[in-house]
Amino acid sequence: MDQIAKMLGERYAMFYHAGMSVQELCPMQTLSNSIKIVNTHMKLHGRNLFSWEPGLQDEISRLVNVNWIYQKLPREPIKKPILVYQQDRKYHVICGDTRLMALNLCSDPPQVSVVITTPHESAGDFLDWIPITSDAELIGHVDLDTGSAAIYYTPADADKNYAVSWLEVGDNSTATHLHDINQKLNMMQQYLDQQADNFEFSISWAKQPIEWAR
Repeated sequence: MDQIAKMLGERYAMFYHAGMSVQELCPMQTLSNSIKIVNTHMKLHGRNLFSWEPGLQDEISRLVNVNWIYQKLPREPIKKPILVYQQDRKYHVICGDTRLMALNLCSDPPQVSVVITTPHESAGDFLDWIPITSDAELIGHVDLDTGSAAIYYTPADADKNYAVSWLEVGDNSTATHLHDINQKLNMMQQYLDQQADNFEFSISWAKQPIEWAR
């Protein structure tokens, strides 16, 4: 069954915006806050990442992604849209904070594509967006390979005013991206093992050309 038709059902509509400024988006997490959390935890609990709680493992593995994405931006522009919801006339990020962190490291951040689901009664707020009713429409707009592209999602809780809380859109070209948490933890563990005892992460660190061991 078509995944988008399934996720929307009778209640929701989906809209796509091809180019939105990153400054228009309100993230759940920022790079500076993520770095602060990780640095604090390293001081308190050490660098054995596999002893950290899952949420903190997610936070430090995110830093691998941020640096990885930033380094690849010149030759691999981000295709996957940022998933948002609207509240108080603002667009809040549901899925895509890590990509935004990498984009915000650029001196002139490129625009990003954005996708939103909303109840049909609010569809009038998105008249200048592109309506999406099927997998093929979204895959075509984000310029993925139609032969290998796939869409996955997690339904949102029933009390939310949007249909999905997680959305993955990818094809063979994104298969080599860093998705596995254990792989990222191994990469970061190897990196930290080579750093001085007083090492701390920073915004400038995220821009460094690091050769991650995979």
